[in-house]
Amino acid sequence: MLKADPRLAAVEIAGPGFINLKVADAALSERANAVAADPRAGADLVPEPRRVLVDYGGPNVAKPMHVGHLRSSIIGESLKRLYRFRGDIVVGDAHFGDWGYQMGLLIGAVCDEHPAIAAEVARLNAATDLPSDWQALEPRPFEIIELSDLDRLYPLAAARGKAEPEYRDRARKLTAELQAKAPGPICSGSASPASPRWRSSETSMRWASTSTSGRARATSIP
Repeated sequence: MLKADPRLAAVEIAGPGFINLKVADAALSERANAVAADPRAGADLVPEPRRVLVDYGGPNVAKPMHVGHLRSSIIGESLKRLYRFRGDIVVGDAHFGDWGYQMGLLIGAVCDEHPAIAAEVARLNAATDLPSDWQALEPRPFEIIELSDLDRLYPLAAARGKAEPEYRDRARKLTAELQAKAPGPICSGSASPASPRWRSSETSMRWASTSTSGRARATSIP
């Protein structure tokens, strides 16, 4: 029956359970011409539009991105466009997962390794006579943190978070205080005796990374 089909140029049995079918050149040409002549390239609209959610992406915001992260983004975007082309209602979501916990881990790790940073930012917070251009003053001890330091600290902090419940709980507390917009980065419940408990008193502060210098710094927010 298959051998008599004009769309097939050859039908062969290739061992137990395997059949090779070779499509005829004429059939391929006919289909290619039909697709080329169709403004929708042969893709009909679905009878009933569906609501489709495509969840893709999801890099770890505490770690450097690399070319491998483009794979899921490109695949997700392609699927999103295909569904929309067929007439579906599509929502794309580049989900970053538990991004806050990573920030809590980093803040805690920085406070443990550089307790002077917490003390200096606390002093600036409490000061009432700082000039408007105080961020340009020297020395600026809180700028000793490079992005390379964050890259180094995060894997160590993540490993401790998995192995030490108290360390993990502190990171979660830091995350909660950060998301609740508590005044300043708060090095509280420290897992290290060298890290003091501190809290900014008047001015809210945040950590921000500068793309020009590649450093982490404290920036004032009204």
